[in-house]
Amino acid sequence: IVGRTPEQHAARVVSYALFALLGGPWISVMARLGGNELPPIVPGMAVLIGVPLAVVLPFTSLRQEAAERRRAFAHALSSWCDVVVMNLAAGRGVEQAMETAASAGDGWAFALLRGALRGGYVRGDTPWEALAELGRDLGIVELDELANTVSLAGEEGASVRDTVSAKGQTIRQRIIAETEELAAATTERMSLPGVLLVLGFLIFLGYPAVTSMLQIGG
Repeated sequence: IVGRTPEQHAARVVSYALFALLGGPWISVMARLGGNELPPIVPGMAVLIGVPLAVVLPFTSLRQEAAERRRAFAHALSSWCDVVVMNLAAGRGVEQAMETAASAGDGWAFALLRGALRGGYVRGDTPWEALAELGRDLGIVELDELANTVSLAGEEGASVRDTVSAKGQTIRQRIIAETEELAAATTERMSLPGVLLVLGFLIFLGYPAVTSMLQIGG
């Protein structure tokens, strides 16, 4: 989904780990050049903490990037469904409508759709079989569900049009629900810094008064 091979990801993990491993000696050398002598425990702790973090960081960023790419693909898929419905309404066949809709966009998601449909045509698979395989490869549930639903609709243009239209609306509703959930979670996370900021401001304002009262009382 992110266009990265396992070998490339492994190389990234190793490079991050090596950078963290060399971070401790680098800190020690820079401190010595600055006229300070750090105890050996400081670069040692930097290495012990930095290496595990450097190994975990590529996997965390990979999951986040993959989730963002899947959300972007869902947006493109809903648009593709709309174009397929318009092509079917214009009288095109199912396969022609899907291929024409896949050619309507220039983004990476539409490029994947075009590649899957053309690859399926070369292999002799139906368009929904090709889309189902792409959905399984990328881990995109919406695409796999759409392919399975279209396969049940058969070859009739009207049935496929209604099915694709309904699925496009379902995808958009899911996107809206996930966006609202993400916004609510972000709002909750932002409330804590706001409370801490207000609390710090109150302490800043009240500290001189409390200090003066303690001095008078003493």
